[in-house]
Amino acid sequence: MKIRKTTQKFDNIVDIYYIDVEIADTFDSQNKIKATARWDTGAMKTTISGAVAKGLGISKMGDVMTHTANGIAFGEEHLANFVLSGGLAINDLEIISMPDMFADCLLGTDVIARGDFCVSNSKGRTVVSFKTK
Repeated sequence: MKIRKTTQKFDNIVDIYYIDVEIADTFDSQNKIKATARWDTGAMKTTISGAVAKGLGISKMGDVMTHTANGIAFGEEHLANFVLSGGLAINDLEIISMPDMFADCLLGTDVIARGDFCVSNSKGRTVVSFKTK
């Protein structure tokens, strides 16, 4: 197995971890969009904003109700392919788009559980790494 790893290094201690991603519709992989994602250990599913979904033109699989930190919310379910900075690919991921989401993308535990997610704070800097086999 080939180990894939991506690492972000910050010049100070941070509490929100961002990573660049490329998102593609599983059913039309030529249709891609670049976005900034936040690692979200409190989210069970990876979620994209309604604006990203619209810009991508991603195929809708159905409607979904979900529980968020702000209460119950309604969105749409999709299948997508993700490429994280460093070339780490995650294909055929069931995701949700939320019309009023504050971020482009939240990477949930459905992604985080596929590998080793590590946050290190040392000497005034934060390093975030994620690796899979």
